[in-house]
Formats: sequence, C-alpha cells, structure tokens
Amino acid sequence: MRSEQATIFRQSQIADFQRNVHFWDTTTEIYADRLLYYEVSNQALATGSVQVIDRRSGSQVAADTVLYERNLGLITARPRPQGIVLPQDTTSQEDPFHVWADVMIFHNDSTGTEMDGLGKVLIERTDLTAVGDSLHYDERNRRVALRKEPRVETLETYLTAERIDVILEANRIDALVARDRARAVDKTDSLPGTVSAVFDNVSDQSFLEGDSLIIEFAEGRIEWLVAQGNARSLNYA
Repeated sequence: MRSEQATIFRQSQIADFQRNVHFWDTTTEIYADRLLYYEVSNQALATGSVQVIDRRSGSQVAADTVLYERNLGLITARPRPQGIVLPQDTTSQEDPFHVWADVMIFHNDSTGTEMDGLGKVLIERTDLTAVGDSLHYDERNRRVALRKEPRVETLETYLTAERIDVILEANRIDALVARDRARAVDKTDSLPGTVSAVFDNVSDQSFLEGDSLIIEFAEGRIEWLVAQGNARSLNYA
C-alpha cells in the first residue's frame, strides 16, 4: 500500500490511506483518492476516482466507490461503474467488452473472469451491442447471460427476447440463444418503396421469431438461424 498520507487506528484495526493511493496484492491493483482498510474483516473500501485492475487478465473497472472483500474474492463497484472485461487467456485477439451498469460485482477466481452487472446494463464491442437489466459474464463457461427483456445488435441482426445468452469461442461470438418471445430482425432487408400501401400493416423488415431462437456464427457472420415454438417468419427477397 502506498499513499501520501496514512493514519492507523490500532484499537479498531482500521487504516486510512489518503491522496494518490495505490494498493496491490497478488491478483488486484487499486488506485483511489482514499482507501480504508479493515484488518478484522480483511476488506478495502476505496473512494474517489477509483480504478481497479485484474493483474492476470488486464480487466479494469472505474467507479466512485469500490469494496474489495479479499476473503471472499469479491469486488463491488458503484454507482454506474464502467468496466473493460478481458479473458484471462490473453492470446485472444478479439476486442474487449466495454460494460456499464448501476452495480458491478467481480468474482476474483483463478479459474477465469466472472462478473455480474445489475441495473441498466450496456455492453459494447465492435461486433455486438447489447442492453438489459442484468448481465452475468462467465469466462470459464464462455457465456454472457442477459436477462429481463434484453436487446442485442450484431452486424447483421437485431435480437429481442426475455432471455439471451451469448456463447463465446476464443472470445468470438459463436452463437446467440434467445428464449421466450424471441425475435430476430435482418438489418439488411427492408420493405421496397414500390409495395402497395395495402401492405402497411405488415412489418417493414424481414424477421424470424418464436419461443426460442438459436443463431450460429462462423467467422463473425451468421451461418444459420433456428426458431422453435410458435415459429413465424417474414422475408423480403
């Protein structure tokens, strides 16, 4: 631990570090304006322009307040933190995920990066943009789980459903699995201007929908789509 000022309260076993604080251990680095370390519970509470770095993967989060519970291996950032999520396998050449949420919780596990985002989640990457109310990223199982009416946009498709899972392979999008009121809209198709007004009640875009959708990718492009349960489609040739 380094800082410009430090006060140690021996009876309560609390250390108060202020101004240009730099904390690190074997897995985590924290930069902050102020950090309170509670020796009894082995917790660090950082405030003011906080930046946290995972020393194994390079994943980062910036927030006003971060609680690091070292015994549990949990890092909770709020309010409205911004995260850059990278897999621990640094050989992957794919772009990182940029994530915003009301609250982020990182699980400090040696088996891989795991993170929860809660409240008004936004994910951005060159090949994907997604919004939802909650997010669970699990590097070990290669999955991003979006819940509560998420919406996902790829280079070719808009996807909506009650639940959407993004399946990753080497940090690339391998498949999208949408459940409950799932609908995929093809971004490249639109209603020709010459179609009679009698068709105004028809969707102006090609779509595929059903109780569930599975979208497989190959080299970053959609290879095929499957709709199951109350499946319906509209296609403009």
